[in-house]
This record gives sequence, C-alpha cells and structure tokens, in this order.
Amino acid sequence: MVGWPVIAPLIQKLRELAGIMRGEGVGGDSARGRSRDRYRRTTLFGLAGALSRVIGMITILITVPLTVDYLGAERYGLWMTISSLVFFLALANLGLDTSLLNRLTAAHGRDDTAGQHRAISNAFVLLCGIALVMAVLFLAVYPYVPWAQVFNVTTDRAAREAGPAMLAFVACVLAGLPLGVVTQTQVGFQEGFINGIWESAGRLASLAGILLVIYLEGGLVWLVLATAGIPLVASFVNGLVLFGRRRPHLRPRLDLFHWGEALDLTRQGVLFFSLIAVNAVAFWSDNLIAAHILGPEAVTDYAVAFRMFSLAAVVVALLVNPFWPAFGEAQARGEGAWAARAFGRTVKLALVLTTGFAIVFVVFGSDILRLWVGDAVTVSLPFLIALALYAIGSAAWLCVTVLLNGIHELKFELAVLVAVAISAVIAKLVLAGMLGVAGIAWGNVLALYVFAGIPMALWLPGILRRLRAGRLA
Repeated sequence: MVGWPVIAPLIQKLRELAGIMRGEGVGGDSARGRSRDRYRRTTLFGLAGALSRVIGMITILITVPLTVDYLGAERYGLWMTISSLVFFLALANLGLDTSLLNRLTAAHGRDDTAGQHRAISNAFVLLCGIALVMAVLFLAVYPYVPWAQVFNVTTDRAAREAGPAMLAFVACVLAGLPLGVVTQTQVGFQEGFINGIWESAGRLASLAGILLVIYLEGGLVWLVLATAGIPLVASFVNGLVLFGRRRPHLRPRLDLFHWGEALDLTRQGVLFFSLIAVNAVAFWSDNLIAAHILGPEAVTDYAVAFRMFSLAAVVVALLVNPFWPAFGEAQARGEGAWAARAFGRTVKLALVLTTGFAIVFVVFGSDILRLWVGDAVTVSLPFLIALALYAIGSAAWLCVTVLLNGIHELKFELAVLVAVAISAVIAKLVLAGMLGVAGIAWGNVLALYVFAGIPMALWLPGILRRLRAGRLA
C-alpha cells in the first residue's frame, strides 16, 4: 500500500468528478450545486471542443494531399492565401460577439432575462448592419480590383477563379457575422458543448462537401463554399433550434434595439477588438520578423518548431477557455470566491500539462521534427528551451486573460498587453540579429515574463482578494 495516502485523494477526486458528470448534486439554488454545475458544463464544453478539433485535424490530414493534387501548386496556394484572410475579416465584428458574451454572463448571473434579450437583439442588429455595410463596400470595389495581380497568379484558370473565389469567401465570412450571436448565446449560458456538437457536425459535412467537389471537379469557388459555407449552414440550423425551440423568448427582435445599449456594447467590443489587435502585434509578428531579418528559410525553421510546441497551447485552451462564462456568471451572483478558487485550479492544471509537454519537446524535439519533416528544419537546444519557456508563460497568461475577460477587468489587461507588445517587437528585432530564430523566441520570453509576469505578480493578488470579497464592479 505504498503511496496510498497520495493515491486515495486522487481516486476520491475522480469519483467526485464522475458524480458531477452524471449530474449528482448539480444545479438548484445552493452555491455548491451551482459550483458543481459550472464544472460539469466547462468539462462538457472542453470535450465538445476537443471533438471539433479532432475532426478538424482529420479533415486537414485527408484533404490536404487530395486538394494539392487536384488544384495544383498555384491554385492551392491561392486557396490558402484567401483562407488566411479569415482572421482579418473576422475582426470586422469589432469585438461585439465577445462583448455580448460578457453581457450575457452578467445577466445570466443576475437572472435578468430581459437584459439577456436586449443584449442579444442589439448585438444581432449591429452585426447585421456591419455585414450589410461591408457587403455593399466590397461589391462596389470588386469589379475594379485586379484579383489575379493581387494574389499574384499567372495561369489562366487561376486568374479566372481568383475574383469569384474571393467573392464567395467574403460572402461566407460576412454571413457568419450575425451567426456569432448563436455561438455566444450558448457559450454565455455555459452551453458551449451544444455549439461544439453543431460545429463538429458542420466540419464533418464540410469534409464530405470537399470530397464531393474534388470528385465532381467543381473548381476553386465550390471548394471555398464547401470549406467556409457548409459550416454556416450548421450554425444557421443551430440558431433555428436555439431561438425557435430551446429559447424562443430570446429570439432577436428589431424593436428591442436601443442606441444607448448598442453604444455600450460597441464600447466594450472595441476593448476586446483592441486586445485582439495588440495580441496580434505582440505574438503573431514572429514570422514577419524572421522573414525580414533572417530570410524566408528561417521562417520555416521557426514556424515548424513553433507549431510543435503549439500543441500544448491547444490542449490548455480547450481546458481553460470554457471557464470564461463561468467566471462572469459566478461574479454576477456574488460568488467571486468560487471564481478565484477555480482560477487557481486552472493555473495549476495548465502549468503541469504545459511543463510536461515542454520537457518532452526540449528533450526529444529534434528527433520529433526529424521524423515529422525530415531534414527540412534545423533547431538548436537554446531555441527549444526558449520555446518551452514561452509555452509555459503563455499557458499562465491564458489563464489570467480568461479570468480578466470574464470579470470585466479589460483595461488593466489591455495596458499590460500593450507593454508586452511593444517590448516583444523591440526584443525580437534586436535578438533576432544576434541569435537567429532563437532570438525571436527569447524576445517573446523576455517580454512575457517581465512585462506581463511582474505586473501580474504585483496586481493579481489584489484583484483576487477583491473578487473573493465581492468588491469588483
């Protein structure tokens, strides 16, 4: 029975979790019942997200070799280039979907059904308006843009398909803006697992659509519609079920639109938009810096090794992100102590998992990369160590940002992130010239640990104390 004092509590925790997943002691008016319900819903959300990610990876494994062979190098590159624009076009929602999420979690915590209905209606009208304005502007300039030159394609078929493929892609993205209300409504009620199931169904249907297009030789436009359009159908049906059967009392209504509430939503949305934009400058500029200072070959070394370590980030995100609405709802109910306690647990779990991944990738990273991509990528031990430290710091930072987003401490988060972004860019530019690709990774480590780690060590304990005491607004 050696080690039983250590194993017994773990077995008890696993039994308790199994009971929670079966619904034992979940719900009701007690704080304990609500606590168990939050853990149950976040677990289901994470599992549904994992299922969707697995289907996405299977889709990539199946479709990449088929589409490369079917389209050829130039048309496949055109497709990937168009698809890469989704992030920038998605920013067109000005952070309104995330702002809606926070409004819903707060209203849910106050049992304010009328407030939930107003928030959903105002966000839906605003997103429809943004989509309509952007559609008109795009259609106005579309005939005058030399799309073949924009995407630098030369063959006749690729030149013919460039414009229509871009048109189809933009149409799908803009149609998806209002549907973001469906996703955030379910996440706001801590029912993200339902959205995850619909998302998985959409990805499976998209995979079938891509295979059908390849079989019928339908062309690039149909591939874009199969990839970006079919998941929208699943999201639309999800919305019909949500607002038609499950929560018809929350169906968006134009008569509930109010300029004052719309401006409040937009104001907070702009904060989220700023967080996303600054984060992009801080951590998504690595490949651009590598290409500019070290050349395109260095981008391959950096990007492939970084992708290996990003596996840890994917796992941690699946575990941590579902707590965002739970933190907001708990704070609104005056149960900030639960949020602080759950935050501590997520940090510990995230750090243990990421550290485990990091150790494996530092020790065996070179061998893993050699098996994966052959001799196309060369990495050094200092580079791997820097990526490991960055992965660990990023895991802790993700936990902090999920908490701050959930409890509406956005201005403090933005101030820290601005300092991180500025310092990261400067450090990467300086260290890349001195240390090569390893310098870019060490620049991220320096910025994250100093300009995020120190402020959080100083101010986060105070935020948690106020959260426990119910003194946060």
